[in-house]
Amino acid sequence: MSDMGEGAVRFRRDTIGLVEHRWIRLTFFTLLSQVALFFVLLLALRHMGIDESELSAAKAFAVYSFSRLLSAIPLTPGGVGVIDLGYVAGLTSGLPESEHAEVVAAVLIFRLLTYGIQIPLGAFTYLIWLKNKSWRKDAPDRPVTETAYVTEPEAQA
Repeated sequence: MSDMGEGAVRFRRDTIGLVEHRWIRLTFFTLLSQVALFFVLLLALRHMGIDESELSAAKAFAVYSFSRLLSAIPLTPGGVGVIDLGYVAGLTSGLPESEHAEVVAAVLIFRLLTYGIQIPLGAFTYLIWLKNKSWRKDAPDRPVTETAYVTEPEAQA
């Protein structure tokens, strides 16, 4: 049990060191990821025939941002259903009822491209990882005690 506690402390120390030294890079790539996801949603909307005059990119971004915040509430795994409801409700508000089906289709395409493809692709790569053992490293004979990052209090001691 103490190994687990030591592992948790080591993980925490490594995480603090990583964030301390690479927070700018982590923040940049997190923002880049979110912007890329938004553009997939916007492209799905435009591909389904919802143009800028019907639904502005600014409104779509506001709905996307709010729906991403909704997904932080852990009602369902990954926000499935809750986030979709947020997308559909927000994007269809102010649109004529004849456009609602296109918005729902765009949201479903968006979710398929950003969520539905990743799961089978992940399962496929996991199967490859299970089969190919040539790139794996053997477990060390003794536990590793040093960490890659040193926090400030340890550096001064």
